[in-house]
Amino acid sequence: MAVLVYHFFIKAVGILLFAVEIGWFVFLPFWNEAKEWWKRRETIGRSRRSLLPVGFFVATLVLALVPWRAHVSAPAVMKAERHLELYAASPARIERILMVEGRQVAEGESLALLSSPDLEYRLAQVERRILVLEYELASFSFDASFRERSQALREELETAIAERVSLQRELARLSVTAPMAGRVVDMIPDLQIGQWISPRERLAQLAGTGALAVEAFVAESDVGRLRIGNEGRFVADDPGRPDLPCRIATIDSGAIRSLTEPVLASVAGGPIQVRAKDKSLVPDQALYQIRCVGTIPAQATQLRGMAVLKAEPESIAGFILRSAAAALLRESGM
Repeated sequence: MAVLVYHFFIKAVGILLFAVEIGWFVFLPFWNEAKEWWKRRETIGRSRRSLLPVGFFVATLVLALVPWRAHVSAPAVMKAERHLELYAASPARIERILMVEGRQVAEGESLALLSSPDLEYRLAQVERRILVLEYELASFSFDASFRERSQALREELETAIAERVSLQRELARLSVTAPMAGRVVDMIPDLQIGQWISPRERLAQLAGTGALAVEAFVAESDVGRLRIGNEGRFVADDPGRPDLPCRIATIDSGAIRSLTEPVLASVAGGPIQVRAKDKSLVPDQALYQIRCVGTIPAQATQLRGMAVLKAEPESIAGFILRSAAAALLRESGM
């Protein structure tokens, strides 16, 4: 009844009805039973059969009230703190492949040579037009009609020269070079000479050396227990990888609006449930992005896993009450 009222009528009334039903049908019978036990406490205390349920009740109470949850686990991605994705500047054909998966490269080193017949054809056309215009300007002193058009010819020549410079720059940008020193990772499988590639198609990634970054996405109920500087570790999904130590560097003050790491999305087999909206991946629950830093291992690349972070201890009862209060505030629109 409370769920139907909440979804189809007034939310506040649904929440109130839920509280009344839980109080009347759940807590009140427990309270009445507890009062009856208290009245018969002497008789119950003399019975050996009471030791087991009382001991179980005390153990459950201790387990629920003692703050023993001192860690927070969250879906995470480990990657180089400095990493770049390599793309072609425009649609092009591969002429030479100079990069090798896992190889260390220097800044400015050539990684792939590309060509674009379309750009080369357009450049040849512009070169011919420039030659024609230069010939016409050189001949205007011999022909009266050319002298009348000299200003227009000069402007057309300047435009053609500017277009030639632009096309030359585009052709020069086709050569993929390393913008920083790092290691080549995640190359396109079966990359071949003569293959056509799109500017939206990633050729490879360049992972910088030195530090790693762990991007973790923590639930709203846990983010308040984390502090900058807390230690933690990254546990990769790959069981052959060792755990990597890290510490919290930044904690976002607001929940993310879209997931920035698609590899963690449910549509990619990840643990975070999302829904597609305007080409973005929107999480189904409030998540806060946590950034951790550490030391990068050899042959590092992007890895999916879990971040296990040290947090302020919390009891199970405290977690349940805080989650319930947060849900109540969120759903009531306060």
